[in-house]
Amino acid sequence: MPAKKTRTIAGSNMSNLRMERDAALVDLRKMTGGAIKQAVVAHQMAINESAVSKLERKRLVDASVSKVKQYIEAIGGELEITIKMPDGQMLQIG
Repeated sequence: MPAKKTRTIAGSNMSNLRMERDAALVDLRKMTGGAIKQAVVAHQMAINESAVSKLERKRLVDASVSKVKQYIEAIGGELEITIKMPDGQMLQIG
């Protein structure tokens, strides 16, 4: 099994498999090394910068899936969701 890749952002360990429950969207934007500004995200999402700021302050688990998807695409990422069913079957969306 390959080693889990981890990255430390603002004191939190982030991995390619799982994010901290309290992670915020701003943590994802920080992973770009500051290359993507809120103004760019706002333009890509067709909203204003204050709306981006408000969205970034939410915990990731509290934001709507559609907004998270838009945000991740605005920073150049792709959202994939994995669902684990009671029988252990794994379903992937995205």
